[in-house]
Parts: sequence; C-alpha cells; structure tokens
Amino acid sequence: MRDDTRMGARTPLPPDLVGATFLVSDPAAATASEKRLRGRDLDGSVWGTRAPAGATSLPARALRYSLRMPADAYFSHATAALLWGIPLPPFTMRDARLDISVTAPSRAPHARGIRGH
Repeated sequence: MRDDTRMGARTPLPPDLVGATFLVSDPAAATASEKRLRGRDLDGSVWGTRAPAGATSLPARALRYSLRMPADAYFSHATAALLWGIPLPPFTMRDARLDISVTAPSRAPHARGIRGH
C-alpha cells in the first residue's frame, strides 16, 4: 500500500472549512492537525485565521481581518469606500493596508497589513 502522506498528498480539511475563511479556534478547525492548518494551500497572514491561499482581494482581506477585529472597530477611509464600491483616485490604491478605526478612548489597532485610526 502506498503512503500518500510521504508523497506530498495533503490531509483533507473538514468539509465546513474547504474554501472558507475561518478562525483557527473554530470548532471545525479543531478536527484538523496543526500541521494541516499550516499547509501551503492556506494563508495565515492574519494571526489566528486561515483562508484559501491566493485570496488577496480587498474583500477577502477584509473578511479575514474582520474575524478577529475588536467589537468597537470598523473599516474606514479608503477601505470602507472601496468595500462600498465608491470609486477612488488611483493614488489611493498604492497602500494595500486595511484602514481600521476605533472610537475614543480605544487605541488604534496595530498589526501587519492594517493602518489603525
């Protein structure tokens, strides 16, 4: 019998997670091994989340961050405008970071890939 795991075959994800963006702490993710959750077919660029690799559009990145965004935070500035489909001048696309705002007295979030306000 052939050992597919040594030949590079991946252990399948639970059906609920295939093609989905999810928190590593989700109950469905608990059935997958830590090694499987670090697979190349999953993007872990936002701490504590996984998404299909290559999902780099603004809505995909916003969804990934929204899973762990504080309750008092919201998308703002160019990010909010683009998510609503509002046309913006091309220079606003130079910075790919997500704009995340909070109301006082909360502190602006800081993490790779976001700009806190």
